[in-house]
Amino acid sequence: MIESVDNFLEKKYFKKLQKKVFGPHFPWYKNDGKVSENDGYIQFIHRVYRNNEYVSGFSSDLIPCVEKLGVLSLIRIKLNLTLSTTEMDVYEFHKDLVGSRGGTQKTSILYMNTNNGFTMFENGDKIESVANRMITFPSETRHTGTSNTDEDIMYRCVINFNYFPN
Repeated sequence: MIESVDNFLEKKYFKKLQKKVFGPHFPWYKNDGKVSENDGYIQFIHRVYRNNEYVSGFSSDLIPCVEKLGVLSLIRIKLNLTLSTTEMDVYEFHKDLVGSRGGTQKTSILYMNTNNGFTMFENGDKIESVANRMITFPSETRHTGTSNTDEDIMYRCVINFNYFPN
């Protein structure tokens, strides 16, 4: 049900992606809410694809990810950046964009940095945040993320892909 692939992208390509995402000119936008609007948490996001169109110049950098995932039809691509906290925040369980689109929809999460945060599933499975790890699961699977509490790592960053697979 939950697939996990370490070293998902070629190392050279992943480092280039990290350099861009964590660079001083990458645009991040404050979002009041982690899982739902005004849920008491703040995260920074960068939307790449939504409503059947690319909305970011960063989209071309993600083509190798989309191809390797075997995407038939994209629904959304979004980067999430959560600042570190002194105590671990565990957010609400949720499903990604499930509704009238049907049950074959997938969610994939690419971890952009290694930290002590994780993705947790309602069944108790836990996937640690390890740079260049990609996890994939049915979008109707309830899951949540966390902050990180590493003193030397200021944030936890993931790229979230929602799509219909080939």
